[in-house]
Amino acid sequence: MTNDKYEITDIAHPEYPWLHRIRALQDVGKDVKKGDLGGYVESESNLSFEPKDNAWLYDDSIACNTAYVCQDSCLYKKSMAKDKAYISKGSSMSGSSIVEDDAMIQGASLYGNARISGTGMALSSRGGYRPTISGDVSVYGLVCGNFHLDGQTVILEGEKLYNQRDDRIVISNGLRYVERSLGMDNLQQSRSRQAAPKEKKKDRTHGMVR
Repeated sequence: MTNDKYEITDIAHPEYPWLHRIRALQDVGKDVKKGDLGGYVESESNLSFEPKDNAWLYDDSIACNTAYVCQDSCLYKKSMAKDKAYISKGSSMSGSSIVEDDAMIQGASLYGNARISGTGMALSSRGGYRPTISGDVSVYGLVCGNFHLDGQTVILEGEKLYNQRDDRIVISNGLRYVERSLGMDNLQQSRSRQAAPKEKKKDRTHGMVR
C-alpha cells in the first residue's frame, strides 16, 4: 500500500541521527494540515498510514525500532514508543512518557515521566473507561479501566488491576482511594415502585369505583 499520508524528511534528530522527521502529505485529523512537520520515526513501519487512520506524532515525539502507533493514537512533546511497543485505540502520550520492550497501551493516556515496560499493559475497559497514568509511574503489570496512577507508583509484573465502575480509583505514592462519581450517593426510588400502577378504590356503599 502506498503511503499517501506522510513522508520521511531529511531532517535528522539532533541526538539520534538515524531518526527523521515526518511531513504530512495530506490533512490528518483536525489539527494536522498538509505540509506540517511531525515527530521522528525510524521507518514507515512505526506510524500507520492506513486510510482514515489519524494516528500522528507531534512535536519532538519518537516512534522507533519496531514500535507501532496506530488507530488514531497520538504522541506529543518528547514522548517515545520504542522496541516492540504497540500504541493503539486512540491512546495519547505526552511529556516524557515512554512505552518500551513488549509493552502495549490501548485507549490509555500517559503523561509526565510515566513508563510502561516489559510486558506491561494499560488498556481501556469494555465500558470505555480509560486509564490515566502520570507522574513517575512505572507499569510492568496490567492496568485496565477507570484508574488514575500518579506519583512514585510501581505496578509489578503479575499484578492485574481492573476497574469498570464509574468510580475512579486513584493510586498515588502507595495510597489508594476512590473518587466517587457525581450523583452516586443520591437516593433514588426503586424502579418497581415507580412503575407500579395505583389501585382503584371501590365504594362499598354504592358499589362504584372511584
